[in-house]
Amino acid sequence: KADDFYFPYCRFTFGAIKRLASEGDVTPEGIMTLLEASNQEGYNCLVGIGGVPALNALIDDTLPESPAVTEQIKTLKSFSYRRKCIDLSQKIYSFATTNVDEGNKEFKDLEEMDSHIKSATYFLADSIGNHKKITKIGSKLDAIKELIKNKEVVGIDISAKFPKVNKLMKNIRKKALYVIGAEEKIGKSSILLDIAWYVARFLGIPTAYADTEMTEEEVLLRLLSKESGLHEEQIMRSEDGILTDKQIQSLLDAYKAIEDTPFFHFNANEMTNAELESKVKLLQLEENIELFMYDYVKIQSHEVEKGRTDLLLAAKIDTLKEKIAKQCDIAVFTSGQMWVDEKGRGKFAETSHFTKLADVIWHLKKNRPGYENSHQHSGTHYLELVMGRKINRRDEGATVDLVFTDNHRIKEL
Repeated sequence: KADDFYFPYCRFTFGAIKRLASEGDVTPEGIMTLLEASNQEGYNCLVGIGGVPALNALIDDTLPESPAVTEQIKTLKSFSYRRKCIDLSQKIYSFATTNVDEGNKEFKDLEEMDSHIKSATYFLADSIGNHKKITKIGSKLDAIKELIKNKEVVGIDISAKFPKVNKLMKNIRKKALYVIGAEEKIGKSSILLDIAWYVARFLGIPTAYADTEMTEEEVLLRLLSKESGLHEEQIMRSEDGILTDKQIQSLLDAYKAIEDTPFFHFNANEMTNAELESKVKLLQLEENIELFMYDYVKIQSHEVEKGRTDLLLAAKIDTLKEKIAKQCDIAVFTSGQMWVDEKGRGKFAETSHFTKLADVIWHLKKNRPGYENSHQHSGTHYLELVMGRKINRRDEGATVDLVFTDNHRIKEL
């Protein structure tokens, strides 16, 4: 692009060359004539360096035939990017020291400044690839064929543990937002943790888990129980001599498995949306995570006084979908509070944004004896496929029976 060049005369010359090249004839005289007619500033700039004779001096007839031209283009882009980095760093310094943006408008709070800095940074990163020529979509078919050949478009396959669930949602896809809704204390955290742990532990895929419900100690106890097959009470009393040799070995194996698994847990209880976004992007950069779990979407204590709860929840869901799933090119799972209407249909509390932005929505229900439809299900719980962009419409309403055990294992029936 023209602004990749540092000197103004180079920018004006390159811009004119691009316009003339579309007509098939680029000459120094043509450049000057075009600028004189359409860009007086550019024309005066080139006159100032010598006009047509100066442009003639820039011509190198050997360059197009030299393999070095590709390297020269790379060098030019490198210098351009580095120059933009310096410009951006100066802007960020100005934001931080003056608390105003480029338009001299004061930032209302730290979150607004952070968002402004991120937008500028993402724009800079995006500029690396925006030189690519836009071509017919058909020209991208070879790349798609290669992805299909390497099974890279398939997504994360959890069919070994959840065959029916996996088949209904057609694997866990990148850039997609998956939502599990349920009433209070039904098991949202349990199933999110179970899926996340399976992906990290048995598929070896780096997974991040942001928690607004449980402490690290609670999560570790659940994972130890899940891995060892022991109840949490047994684990807590494991130093009291109550375990058999086999149980002790199972616990030791569980410790080792947890230490070796690429599972990254952090507490997100007091995080703003911008802080959550930054944390996940840093984890992706440092740990190459491919799956992010957020447990769960709710109004947190520091957000209570900020305004309408529906808009706050909408912003959080938008962050999960647009800022994390799409920008990071990873799959995101989350959960939300549901209530059941008089017809037995699940409705998300306080916001409709789950249905607007989610790619797949499940309703987790407990199989209570005597309740409507309970006779149709076995196990302790079942998942109902509510809707989705990445599913077959005929599968909406399909259910999968599950068993939740006391040692935090979940099994599909």
